[in-house]
Amino acid sequence: HGSWNGRPRVTPDGRYIVFQSFSTEKNHIWRMNSDGGDVIQITDGNGECCPSISPDGNWIYYNGQGEKTNTISKLSLDGGQSVRISDNDNAASPSISPDGKLLVFEHFEEASKEWKIGLMSAETGQTLKMFDLSIFSRTVYWTPDSKSFIYFLRDSTNLWKQSIDGGPPVQLKHFGPERIWNFAISPDFQTVAVARGNPSTEVILIGNL
Repeated sequence: HGSWNGRPRVTPDGRYIVFQSFSTEKNHIWRMNSDGGDVIQITDGNGECCPSISPDGNWIYYNGQGEKTNTISKLSLDGGQSVRISDNDNAASPSISPDGKLLVFEHFEEASKEWKIGLMSAETGQTLKMFDLSIFSRTVYWTPDSKSFIYFLRDSTNLWKQSIDGGPPVQLKHFGPERIWNFAISPDFQTVAVARGNPSTEVILIGNL
């Protein structure tokens, strides 16, 4: 479809797949049937990415990318007019809780030059809490009870769970020495797929120049 397609999200009823595509010199959000048919573009702004679908399947929360801003908006699954949610200009990569009340999002901290995790009201867009967690990938999953989220840190070999009430994070699994690059959790929360590996580099000697 586009030069890059990614971050697919399936609607709760399994009817549609919502995804991000770089196909018109900017990222936009697209929707297609679960069989790959009827592909339509549903956003057309300055750049949109990282869709997250509400538990009722009616709304898409996404990251709107401006020249110097990152904001979170929501849009009907059928398209139409979007509504800005976030109360600040530095909120990205939303993930909505199973109860539909909260969003976790990424926040770039200028002082440390690191991405942190924030907690936001899905209704008002108010930032409720910031966690001092330097995450690596735009992959955060909620636990089914909407009380914690799962993530991994930069150069991490393990997955961690953080309660939204605060307190120290809990290590979920010790995978060994290889770095985690990404992970996914099944809808029934029974299976975790983890991509792991180590960075590799090569030294090449060129002679007879």
